[in-house]
Amino acid sequence: MTFQVGLVGRDCLLLGSDRKQRVTPTIFRVEEQYSEFIGQQKMKVNSERTIAVACSGSDVVWESAEKVLSAEGATSTSAEWLEKMIKIGESRPATSWRDKILVLRSGHAGEFIRIDMGERTLEIKDKITSGLPLAATYFLKRYYRQSLRFEALRKLALLVLDCGAQESPENVGYGYDLLAIRNGTIQPVETVQEDSHEIIEIRSRMESAIKDILLREH
Repeated sequence: MTFQVGLVGRDCLLLGSDRKQRVTPTIFRVEEQYSEFIGQQKMKVNSERTIAVACSGSDVVWESAEKVLSAEGATSTSAEWLEKMIKIGESRPATSWRDKILVLRSGHAGEFIRIDMGERTLEIKDKITSGLPLAATYFLKRYYRQSLRFEALRKLALLVLDCGAQESPENVGYGYDLLAIRNGTIQPVETVQEDSHEIIEIRSRMESAIKDILLREH
């Protein structure tokens, strides 16, 4: 129950995530009929604001994410940092194929890594998705360019996340969080609600363009 994107742009690194979270009262077993849904941030930044993570999958992923956030990153070389992330990824098996951690480390250009728990750790150079495998990722494949700057990547991330929420509303939604590294610094998390003017405008413009294509007289 998560849909996330990671993008490397000309002047930034960008994480985007939906906020829908299932919570189950502790008096019940983990059964869907007793679950409630809330909007909750699925990202976290360490106190030094040098490392940020976004998690998908089971709750145990956050235990490994805390190890990432507490890892010494300020003085590590890129190779040393990648090795640390590999060890964390191998430290425990995944409980689900969705157990993944997206990791941003600040610096001159910033670094972006995806940890697939118990499997592999990858350095990301362009784009990535995490969580549910949705058709909304088509827009990344079609329109993403590494030459895009922050404002364009931000719009693309919101478009993909919102299309994911419309495609799978039972799993994705409750607003979207965006986190970027710009000028070597981790920026504050930005929350964009599903009913915000910006999201409504994105939907409207996309629907108008599609209708124009389908209904245009030849």
